[in-house]
Amino acid sequence: MKFTSLTTIFISAAAMAGVAIASEDLVTSPYNLPCKNAGGHFAACVQTACLRLSTDQVGCSNGLKGYNNGYAYGYYCGHHNRIDSVTPCSCFGCCKLTADRTNFQCGKG
Repeated sequence: MKFTSLTTIFISAAAMAGVAIASEDLVTSPYNLPCKNAGGHFAACVQTACLRLSTDQVGCSNGLKGYNNGYAYGYYCGHHNRIDSVTPCSCFGCCKLTADRTNFQCGKG
């Protein structure tokens, strides 16, 4: 009986460790996350065409664990206040809203 209990404890501990290690490799995406700190008004883009609506927003963020190596990204929010479209940047903290806050740019400067 003691042997069975000890074996169960070791197997359970190994399984929990495996789950914890596997969860470190999860790929996270900002799609459908709530919009925070969004600026101006903009709608989601389809391919290269964008439709502007007064209820939709644009924003910048960075450091999302598991997405784009933690680099910055710009996003467009839909009318439901969720991220609809994302453009990854290739640098840390380099996503900036335009002066009129209706779009964003990736890059230093």
